[in-house]
Amino acid sequence: MDLTILGEYALKPALNVGLRLKKLYTSEVDDSIIAAFEFALNDWSKHTPTTSDKVRLSKALEEYIQSSTSYEDLDLDTRAFIDCFKKRLSEQTAAHNYLMTLRADMQEKREEQNLLEHHKTQESVLDLKSRMEGLSMTQQYIRALLKELPLEQGLEPTELALEEMLTSGRIHSEGAKRLVLEFARFFFEHTDKISEEAKLLREAGDSYLAETLEEIKRVLTGESEQSLTDVHKKYQEQVQQDEIRILKELIEAAQIQFSFGEARDFYERLIELSPTIDNHFSYAYLLQGLNDFDKARSHYEAALQILREWEAENTEAYKPDIATTLNNLGSLHCDTNDFKQAQVYYMEALQIYREVSKQNPEAYKPAVATSLNNLGILLKETNELEQARAYNEESLALYRELSEQNPKAYMPDVAMSLNNLGVLLKNTNELEQARACYEESLALYRELSEQTPKAYLPAVATSLNNLGNLLKNTNELQQARTYYEEALEIRRELFEQNPEAYKPAVATSLNNLGILLKETNELQQARACYEEALEIRRELSEQNPEAYKPAVATSLNNLGVLLKNTNELGQARTYYEEALEICRELSEQNPKAYMPDVAMSLNNLGILLKETNELQQARAYYEEALEIYREMSEQNPEAYKPNMGMVLTNLTLLYLQQVKKEEAGKAYQEAHDIYQDLASCHPRAYGIDYAQLLGIGFALLGKPKEDLEEAKAILDKYPEHPKAQELLSHIEQLANG
Repeated sequence: MDLTILGEYALKPALNVGLRLKKLYTSEVDDSIIAAFEFALNDWSKHTPTTSDKVRLSKALEEYIQSSTSYEDLDLDTRAFIDCFKKRLSEQTAAHNYLMTLRADMQEKREEQNLLEHHKTQESVLDLKSRMEGLSMTQQYIRALLKELPLEQGLEPTELALEEMLTSGRIHSEGAKRLVLEFARFFFEHTDKISEEAKLLREAGDSYLAETLEEIKRVLTGESEQSLTDVHKKYQEQVQQDEIRILKELIEAAQIQFSFGEARDFYERLIELSPTIDNHFSYAYLLQGLNDFDKARSHYEAALQILREWEAENTEAYKPDIATTLNNLGSLHCDTNDFKQAQVYYMEALQIYREVSKQNPEAYKPAVATSLNNLGILLKETNELEQARAYNEESLALYRELSEQNPKAYMPDVAMSLNNLGVLLKNTNELEQARACYEESLALYRELSEQTPKAYLPAVATSLNNLGNLLKNTNELQQARTYYEEALEIRRELFEQNPEAYKPAVATSLNNLGILLKETNELQQARACYEEALEIRRELSEQNPEAYKPAVATSLNNLGVLLKNTNELGQARTYYEEALEICRELSEQNPKAYMPDVAMSLNNLGILLKETNELQQARAYYEEALEIYREMSEQNPEAYKPNMGMVLTNLTLLYLQQVKKEEAGKAYQEAHDIYQDLASCHPRAYGIDYAQLLGIGFALLGKPKEDLEEAKAILDKYPEHPKAQELLSHIEQLANG
């Protein structure tokens, strides 16, 4: 019979003997191990292995499975086979899992054994200490003796040295010498165990812990002059550095998975271990993106405090970092509507960036552009539109210049600046220029989002939303709706991935779509949009009232307008009054930003109270609103003349109801002059309002029939607009009457 075949049959029992150690072992494991063994043999040898090869390798494999440290004692040829086996074993799930479990069980037993040995060591040392003290040997004396002994040379030289110490009188008695020798033997047994444990750790891949154990041994033997406390301190520092590195990786991984709660937990631990400028700043940036503004502010301020302390020692080195932190603090204060403090931070950041840009324009020109852009946005919010425009235009010019040199890097910034300038131009009724900015911005963002959708889809949604706002104002309602619905779809998709970051944007899109649906008389759909937006904004406001109260007031006002139109006047009044209360509260803190909202709420309440015949209170609200708009219009006529025209029209109707024809005539004429001027400059935006006013003048104030013809000519231009067609029908009835 062929001996090779006999060897193959004999192989299974040989492998099984050492492995049947756990209940988990099954025949499937047996077959998997044999398969891995056979494949490894083929990988290992170019020739057919002999029976003796197989037996030798089988034995080596058993020893390796029992203890991975046996690998180091093997010859290179056998190691090569073990490496082949490990690779093939990973392909055999049952065997691989079994052996991992076996190793874990062995590790657990080793740890139990280490614990027992630790207790034994403690007992032995305390017993030796007690016996040495019985011989009047102090701890200091024992430590001095140990330092003099050649422990690093081993037991035999140590025994000879002890004999010499006894002879010379360094050790005062035979009993003392025996105790020190007993301790030395115990010492060598313990250091051997340290070496063995270090070897196991190296095999397991924990090289740093192995090095630490080896350093402990060197301290014990006198080869190292470090103290054990020094060893521990160094190990703790390394462990801390390792944890810091792991935490940074965990933070990145958590953010990639949109697991922002975990990311925050990891950041908290990171800041505890390493409260550096970078870590404070990065955590603040994440928190700001998650709308946790208070906590973000505290970490930005912590970073800024450290930077200012360092700046005192090195004025120039930290200026750019200080400016960056100031810029982000400004942005955060904008998010919470604290515009005054935001402007302070932005202005200081811009001043620093302009200064460092003079020395190094290539490095800091982009930062100058960013600061200008941010200041432009802020000043638009505080209605300082002329200065805002100057900043926006300078920012756009810088970004265009940078984009010519490096389009990939700066095209997004050009798109952003165009969008921001578009918002400002819309507010100053320069609608054609605003539209051009928005459309160029949207085209750039669509191009960018095709390459990196995650990065630029939010910006596409913003541009769509802004274009929708503008087209709604110019009565291009169908196109506006298309833009709004696409923006909402994108934002809902983003919300699914990151609710904390995109919840406010979803509410904005719902609110804007609701306004448009109200314009097209789709009142049920409009109401659904408004109510969902209000629910989201109330929830956000509970978490962060400073940031979201203004949005709550906006939603309340819009719902009030809709409910008034559906004759739910009691509920409408409740919403209006809550909105007015919020706006008054906000305007006390920041009049420039919120007085226009106070005026809008007053106007809306005036309309409702006129409907319920509470004419005196309605008049008081209208007149207060008009006074606010007059004051705002003196500073910025382009932005607030339309609002004045709206309130004057409402007052005209109210004065007529009160039979105060003279006051009505004056209010009408002022409104007429405003709307005539606006309609001549921006016919699509204000033509319908002007036509409506002309109809009021003819029907209620005896104005000439030519006014009706003018109104009809205007409304004929808007066949697709429901409000325009409704007005046209009414005017035709007046003309025929």
